[in-house]
Amino acid sequence: MKLVEVVWNDANFEDEYGTRDSKDLGPVRLHTAGYLAAETDEALIIAMTICKDDNKVVTEQIVIPWGMIVDYWLLHE
Repeated sequence: MKLVEVVWNDANFEDEYGTRDSKDLGPVRLHTAGYLAAETDEALIIAMTICKDDNKVVTEQIVIPWGMIVDYWLLHE
């Protein structure tokens, strides 16, 4: 499986009451690296753990919808 890095915008949660002006809030830019488990019309699916013997996903998958992705690139094949 290919190892990739994905830059994407995620929802943000503000839990400190009254400390920031609401109009200053926005999405959080994240960088996620992992194995490209699948690429669909709707999203990239990144796996954090795989079994190298058979290239099967083991655990920790994240689905990142295309509309949230800023950029992604190959780190290693």
